[in-house]
Amino acid sequence: MAIRAPSSRPLILPPYKPSAAQRDGYQGELNRLLREMSRDLITSLASPENEAPSIAMDALSFEQIARTFDRLNKKWIDAWFQRAPDIAANAVTGMSAHADRQFSASLKRAGFAIDFRPTPELSSKIGFAAQYNTSLIKSIGTQYLDQVANLVTQAALKGGDAATLAKNLRERFGVAKSRAALIARDQNAKITALVTNERRAESGLFFARWHHSAGVHEPRPDHLAAGLKGLIFDIRKGAYLERKWVQPGEEINCHCSSSTIIPSLEHIDPFILQKLAA
Repeated sequence: MAIRAPSSRPLILPPYKPSAAQRDGYQGELNRLLREMSRDLITSLASPENEAPSIAMDALSFEQIARTFDRLNKKWIDAWFQRAPDIAANAVTGMSAHADRQFSASLKRAGFAIDFRPTPELSSKIGFAAQYNTSLIKSIGTQYLDQVANLVTQAALKGGDAATLAKNLRERFGVAKSRAALIARDQNAKITALVTNERRAESGLFFARWHHSAGVHEPRPDHLAAGLKGLIFDIRKGAYLERKWVQPGEEINCHCSSSTIIPSLEHIDPFILQKLAA
């Protein structure tokens, strides 16, 4: 399949956009699991036996605290490992379906009606993405619990109070929540770009225009420059920025995207295409 513009000039489709709804849904699932775990840890460790939160930790034995945490650690490691595959699969499936619908709709508006179907190559890549997201989700729980283990040990050995421990546990929850947000945002961008590029290649559309996202606090200079000048790149290689080949959204916290270019029959050469599309 090779799509070509009917006119003497290339068509440039609107840039793809990752789904905010899919991102929020993914992040929401992670936050729910985090909140459940955080409440359980704070209730069980920082307010033992429902006593006042100001109870002194030195009134408790280190053995009791250690036993309680060991039980909670096993419980929540099991919970994250059991729920991670379903959360990841649902997120990746939803994001990839959004990318498919969006690309099909943009082609249809340009006059090309194509019914995309699953391909072995794309299905394999989506499967790997689900596995990778499963490992990311598991790491949220394990990192959080490792940090809690250190806090509990310090509180027990130094005779800290439960109120301080509770405060520290809530701070760790905030850190974990921020990481969950980053994972949801970053994976949403990457999976959308992955599926869009697979469908572009399947359609014989190998060139795209780089778009830099507005509102980034600390933009990468090369990414910003690429967006400002409308850099055209081959999706099979990416753009050569910051001394390496990269795709939009590939770098951590990169919000860039790209526009699909439908070349004309007369102007297929990428250098001519770049001149025409400028």
